[in-house]
Amino acid sequence: MSPVFHGESAPCCATTRVLRSPSRRLSGRRGAIHPQMTSLRPTTRNSGLARERDRLAGGFVPNRAAHYNRTVVSPMRNIPDLLTLSRGLIALAIFSLGFVGPEALEAVVLLTMVGWTTDILDGRLARRLQTKPSWVGEQEFTFDMLMVFGTLCYLVMAGFIPFLPALLYVMVAAAFIAYFRSKSVTMSFAFPVVALPLIVSYFNARRAAWWYLIWIAAALILDWRRFKGIVLEFIENAKKLSER
Repeated sequence: MSPVFHGESAPCCATTRVLRSPSRRLSGRRGAIHPQMTSLRPTTRNSGLARERDRLAGGFVPNRAAHYNRTVVSPMRNIPDLLTLSRGLIALAIFSLGFVGPEALEAVVLLTMVGWTTDILDGRLARRLQTKPSWVGEQEFTFDMLMVFGTLCYLVMAGFIPFLPALLYVMVAAAFIAYFRSKSVTMSFAFPVVALPLIVSYFNARRAAWWYLIWIAAALILDWRRFKGIVLEFIENAKKLSER
């Protein structure tokens, strides 16, 4: 069965129709015909021959465009969530290296740099791809704290930090975080732990410390606006906390 346009009778044997005039088009509804189209799809369902003929003629096949969007664009939109989830795996890897001991310090510093790089990239990609909010995206700060806690566990297990002071620090931090329920409080306790790999590596693996310093400088230069936003957010949260 072939398509009929505005009262015209279609040849009984035709399977496609060529649009003869650019000004003659359908608009205002789904599947509108563009003037530049030179071939139209038949309305016959499951017409494999017509689809192949349309493809060879260079015609527009909406189903193919939709399939392209589903198979190419959709996986791209998952990349920010995958980067966020990767920090959970990195935290687990850092924790596991605690069983290796001090010899894994350079590897821990490298994994830390990779983890915080994903923290920079996931937000940028999410904004560029205009992804919808997801559960993983909402838990981004939680995954950041997993990395912080995994780093502290490694430093304790490797013998760089005594167990009792670290345990006391975690208990005090947990008490304050549970009481105030503020992101700025959590960040206040997390920041010293974030700085520990740099301090420890400076005295025990100087080469890794220089790598970390170069990475920090590059991150600040390339992502200064984000760093400034984090600082301003911390100050704003601290002001709200003081007004309680």
